[in-house]
Amino acid sequence: MICYNNIRKEYHSREKKEGMLMSKKHFYVTLDTETCGSLGSPLVYDLGYTIHDRQGNIYEKRSYVVREIFYGEKEKMRTAYYANKLPQYRKGIRSGKWNIASFWAIRRELLDLMEDYRVKAVIAYNAAFDVKALNSTLNYLTKFDKEQTFFNKKVTIWDSWGMACQTILKQKRFFQMALDNEWMSEAGNVKTSAETSFRYINKDTEFEESHTALDDALIETAIFSKCIATKKKMNREILVMPWKIPQPDFKKYCEENR
Repeated sequence: MICYNNIRKEYHSREKKEGMLMSKKHFYVTLDTETCGSLGSPLVYDLGYTIHDRQGNIYEKRSYVVREIFYGEKEKMRTAYYANKLPQYRKGIRSGKWNIASFWAIRRELLDLMEDYRVKAVIAYNAAFDVKALNSTLNYLTKFDKEQTFFNKKVTIWDSWGMACQTILKQKRFFQMALDNEWMSEAGNVKTSAETSFRYINKDTEFEESHTALDDALIETAIFSKCIATKKKMNREILVMPWKIPQPDFKKYCEENR
């Protein structure tokens, strides 16, 4: 059982929602996708997201299987990166864990919620990939000659991977925990995955990432709130290879603590 700490809070009453929107509270979307197809043209079959505040309190969450891809692209689904999880999806669909909807309905609901909550930014751990996957799916399904984008250009995109690499994954406590648990690559670089980040902030060395969209969005919501809580100055935009950021400090720490 994953302990999400303070991110379990949810608010559904209309009165509370209206009161919050009248306040100066900022709201964010953290989303995750699971895809099939190639890395160059990934297609989203599972989309999960939360709407939350800076502290990680969750106000809305959604979990969708994309009908056109999951059922309509059976050959591509067999090549999904986590194809071994497909029986889990079928079971989850029957139990109601995942809702089945068209890509267009999923997009419309998300954009409407973003407008309702006046969302300040859309966040993902490795946002470059998730945004690419959403755009790729949109263009694949529309078959328009002109390239389309899932979000309009006014939407701010933040990458919690880069944020984590600039804050929590540069902490000495993290470096020590990484050494104690051998969270390093074969090249000796400290790992910076969402799974590693959540293991650290939740002090759970056995945690394994679900690699299903909503579950991953939940842990990434917690990671975002921990990054914000450090009150460190950081670049929140998409960075190229953010995993490199903590490596010099990690190597220095290793040398000093041999």
